[in-house]
Amino acid sequence: MSENLNTNIIQNFKKLYESHKYDESLKLLQDNSGAFDPAVYQFNLATVYLAKKDFLKARIHLEKSKDFGGASNKLFESLNYTKNSLGVTSIEEDSNGFEKTEKVISQLPTSVFITLSLLMFIIILPQKINMFLRGIGLVLLIAVASSFYLFHGKYQRVISLEDKAVFKGPSKMFEQVQMLPKGTVFLFEKEVEGWVQVAFPKSHAGWIVKKEIEEL
Repeated sequence: MSENLNTNIIQNFKKLYESHKYDESLKLLQDNSGAFDPAVYQFNLATVYLAKKDFLKARIHLEKSKDFGGASNKLFESLNYTKNSLGVTSIEEDSNGFEKTEKVISQLPTSVFITLSLLMFIIILPQKINMFLRGIGLVLLIAVASSFYLFHGKYQRVISLEDKAVFKGPSKMFEQVQMLPKGTVFLFEKEVEGWVQVAFPKSHAGWIVKKEIEEL
């Protein structure tokens, strides 16, 4: 019975979407979120917002779909299109290999770190395993744990919901050095009295007012 209900919801969603009844399709999705896998639910929301040309909301839901493990060519194509439409692609491009590595690690979902940690633990657990391999496994386990702490414990990943002025310090008394466009995904570490310090992208490092940002 439940499967039939879910099938009907999905079919109704497709009909509404294909009929360009986007507000109705959004309401159907939101009222029946439990009928979908979380990654699929977020991707479907993003698809509707893309059709409505609401690129900011589309990007938010695409990022959330990716975090739920919904990685696919279609998702990344939609994400690239959304970033280009928002005009943030060049800002989020990394200037060197080290920064690119930092960015990739910071965007990996928690599930990836857990899976890697379990894999490394399985490698080093058996008593009969070669000591050299056990040592490699232990080093990798420490590296995975350290990466998780550094990028998921130290930084917070958010998206700007409006254009944000970037200042050299946590006050408008400081010099304004950049503008961070609406729809930019960035990492921050420090927070001081309603201000956050942008850590990545490093091209826009500085301080912005915390309001009108959303956690991813």
